[in-house]
Amino acid sequence: MFEDPKCDVVPSGEAPPRFLIALSNAMGPEDGTTELVCQTEGTEELKVKW
Repeated sequence: MFEDPKCDVVPSGEAPPRFLIALSNAMGPEDGTTELVCQTEGTEELKVKW
């Protein structure tokens, strides 16, 4: 599950405007972990791993 529900994962091209979603680790380690870094409209940065 996501560490922070405010960081929504949506299909490509449908990202909510309140977030700038960057895939910081596209392939991920061998265990399949993927990391997303989401920046809010402010300066807060949220990291999501699954």
